[in-house]
Amino acid sequence: MIPFDPTVWNVAVVLFAFIAGGTVKGVLGIGIPLVAVPLLVEIMPPATTISLLVIPILAANAWQGLIEGGHLREATRRFWPAMVTLVVGSTVGAHFLATADPATALLVLGLIVVVFAASQLLKLDFPEPGRAERVLTPLVGLVAGVLGGIATFFGPPIILYLVTLRLPKDEFVGTIALLYLIGTIPLFLVLAVRDVLGWSEIATSAVGTVVVFIGIVFGRWLRDRVSQDAFRTGLLLFLVVMGINLIRRGLF
Repeated sequence: MIPFDPTVWNVAVVLFAFIAGGTVKGVLGIGIPLVAVPLLVEIMPPATTISLLVIPILAANAWQGLIEGGHLREATRRFWPAMVTLVVGSTVGAHFLATADPATALLVLGLIVVVFAASQLLKLDFPEPGRAERVLTPLVGLVAGVLGGIATFFGPPIILYLVTLRLPKDEFVGTIALLYLIGTIPLFLVLAVRDVLGWSEIATSAVGTVVVFIGIVFGRWLRDRVSQDAFRTGLLLFLVVMGINLIRRGLF
């Protein structure tokens, strides 16, 4: 049974968290956990919060990565090495989870994210990888996987890399969703094996998916109406918030 008191206020918080997370996901291709988790942990345990987001996250990434944008073939052709090393890295990271220091990993990653996003907002552009992309793509997947295995937060390295590649907004959303889908499946399988993800959580998560998709549809509508520059600026600002949150988690 889910440890959640279904008062009017708590239900309103859950609905708002799902709608807000879905809207950001629809616009930027990222953001459901970062938006929804801080709201939901105020009314339920963290493990339950993650469990309730399982189906919305999987469904949203499957929709954007496999169906919505029509970039599946291009994303797979270009980024398949990162997909392979992402799985390998997460396996390696999970192996060292007991001995590694997640707080230090989060702190370092948060600082990198903030510095990079701020430099991009100040127009201090990094050069595109060019021919180095063949080496960097699997390397980024490996680093992201290891960090995800250790600290359960593999997204920022991938986002930073795709921003550097300057992908068009719809291609960015489709690619990041596909990589997220591959990266999160092992995490959720672990939750199921450890009995954190039970039938009650799955049922509630399925209902929440409908609400999240309302936000995603609205977010997609907004994305179609913003320019590439506005999309990039919004993504970088979101990265700053993500980086600050990582630093906070690393320090406290």
